[in-house]
This record gives sequence, structure tokens and C-alpha cells, in this order.
Amino acid sequence: MKPVQTPIEDPPNTLPRMPTWVTEARDETPEDLAFLSGAALSALHFVLMRIALRTAET
Repeated sequence: MKPVQTPIEDPPNTLPRMPTWVTEARDETPEDLAFLSGAALSALHFVLMRIALRTAET
């Protein structure tokens, strides 16, 4: 007996949808960009300090 492959097709209405507030693009203000770049620099500083401490211990 030969197995029969059936295609897996979900009707589009049965798939879970992401909320519109997730998928909507929003404009970034200069204040948003300044905050995000500051947060990124803070995280980078934390990572670099951990690396420096780890190499200082050896």
C-alpha cells in the first residue's frame, strides 16, 4: 500500500493574526531615536565592561 500525501493548506481565516498595533508602522520622532540610541549605548557599555572584567580576571 502506497502512502498518500495530502497538502497542508489552512484557510486564511483560520490562521492567527497579529494585532494591528504590532504590524502598523509608526513614525519615529527625533526623541524616540535619541532614546533608542542612548539605550543601545548603555547596553553596549555594560557588555564591554563585562568583557573587560572577564579579561582582567585571567
